[in-house]
Amino acid sequence: MGLIEDRAIQAFLTYAYPRLEAQIHRLVGSEIPIEVEWGALAESGYADMYTHNFTNVYFTPLIQALQQIAVDSLGRDALRTRLQGIVIKNESGQFEANAMAVFKDGILVLDHAPNSNVDDVNQRVQATFHAIEMGI
Repeated sequence: MGLIEDRAIQAFLTYAYPRLEAQIHRLVGSEIPIEVEWGALAESGYADMYTHNFTNVYFTPLIQALQQIAVDSLGRDALRTRLQGIVIKNESGQFEANAMAVFKDGILVLDHAPNSNVDDVNQRVQATFHAIEMGI
């Protein structure tokens, strides 16, 4: 990761991430740990698209899936008591929505290439929702 990528990550962390993190915490009902492997997300040549891509690939699907789960008190209680953490990474180079989300032992892992199928948000929402719903 070079200076251009470092600056783009820093801009995302400063301007976009706090709002997204706050939405996640509000929906979950607690300030659960959110671990983001920024170095793995920061692919060279895409720095000018990080905010759009990270938001569409990881955060919008996560937030919309949490909103679907938290629609009633049963869902909110399940999130608050059973979701213990979230990990966002690009370890496998996964680009298919249906294989990106895994919920195991209280941890939701979102593993997807940050610059592939960026606008397939609805498919990632459904995959994330199903992983959470089955896990909690």
